[in-house]
Amino acid sequence: MTNSPASYLARAAGVLLITQARESRYRSGAMASRTAQHAVVDVLFTRVTQALFDESSESLRRTYESVQGHRRVL
Repeated sequence: MTNSPASYLARAAGVLLITQARESRYRSGAMASRTAQHAVVDVLFTRVTQALFDESSESLRRTYESVQGHRRVL
């Protein structure tokens, strides 16, 4: 997954997911492209989990329980 489809790694990839986010020149660190890529990963995760709900529900439950004690309430 990339915001730069002309990059060397993108050209070498077998499967390419492209995001299109414009970076502000005032904000360093590729914030917009990372946010767009996180959104794509979140959608893919959600759809796979929905499609395989019976197989994934136990893993989701265990993940939830393992992080529950580490969450901070603001």
